[in-house]
Amino acid sequence: MEVTSLRLSRLLPILPVVGIPLLAVAIVLYPAEPLRPRDLHAQPASYVPQQMVAVAEEGKTFHDPKCSYIHGKPVMTTAEDAVKKGYVPCVRCMRKLLKRK
Repeated sequence: MEVTSLRLSRLLPILPVVGIPLLAVAIVLYPAEPLRPRDLHAQPASYVPQQMVAVAEEGKTFHDPKCSYIHGKPVMTTAEDAVKKGYVPCVRCMRKLLKRK
């Protein structure tokens, strides 16, 4: 037991010197995966409005709260959070947010 703690105590001073560069290399080689829309064929928003929108947990789009095309039980969230979670604008009620080709 004393031998193991002796070895560990010898490694602790160099751990920050070796560990931080290894972490940096790991971040460069394996960056975080970019967010993908829930529907790969949907058009992403050209900008994110500062408003509350309605989403359905099982849905793929975010809607104006008054939209009649919401499928499922709507949950209110900010448009920014909806985009971060992969939701895309409804083509009917959020048409103004779609990118123009």
